[in-house]
Amino acid sequence: MKNNDMTNFKAWFFRIVYSLLVEGFGLSLTQASRYGKLEDYLIEEQIKSQRDFINENET
Repeated sequence: MKNNDMTNFKAWFFRIVYSLLVEGFGLSLTQASRYGKLEDYLIEEQIKSQRDFINENET
């Protein structure tokens, strides 16, 4: 793969990821741009979910 092809692929890939974050998860474009990888967003959301669960179930 040529360097230019790789650059085009990366640009295409990140457009798809941002579209998924915005349309699939309801994030704003600003929020979606914070994440370079979909995995980063999913990890952060999982941590938030676990913290919320712990806070709701504290005795």
